[in-house]
Amino acid sequence: MEVLKVDCKPFDEISLYEIINYSKTGVYIIWDSRSKKRPTYIGEGDLMSRLCSHRNIKNEGFAKPIDGYVINIYQISKKTSTTNVTKYNDEITEKELKQNSELIEFIMLYLANQNYLAPIKNISSGKSKTLEKKFINNNRTLSICLNGYNPFISVNNSKKLKKEIIIKIQVKKGELFLVGNDYKKLFKIKY
Repeated sequence: MEVLKVDCKPFDEISLYEIINYSKTGVYIIWDSRSKKRPTYIGEGDLMSRLCSHRNIKNEGFAKPIDGYVINIYQISKKTSTTNVTKYNDEITEKELKQNSELIEFIMLYLANQNYLAPIKNISSGKSKTLEKKFINNNRTLSICLNGYNPFISVNNSKKLKKEIIIKIQVKKGELFLVGNDYKKLFKIKY
């Protein structure tokens, strides 16, 4: 079993210092001024370069002002029958950040699609190859422990989550299954 602890923060709560030093690679969710019920775009990558590349409003078609969230991976735990390894912020390699950011992006897009909230500007449904590489031929479980804010609610209407939401995924024979009901709270939250 693998556990990713992540923190979802609105753009205005994440500092440039944090992006440069701790969150170089991550997942971002853009909500432009026209988006009221579903995100405009979900992506992953080097946050500084990706967010700056989306700043070119005319080519991307984003309506100003642009707002959104950054999802930071701050802890990775891997448990097997013989070992239990936990890594925190600076111990996580760029390769691990990249792979796990791709996983989180894919799962966020999957959840959005399953709940009729597919982002308006996403053409791709994420990199399922990362999920397949990590889980194919192994019946494994991945838990994403989401703290902070709900990325499926526009920043203008969002408040901090009252408690951690656990998104649990199992891959069996190449198929993805959502396990449990905790993730459903992302789509039924009342503030």
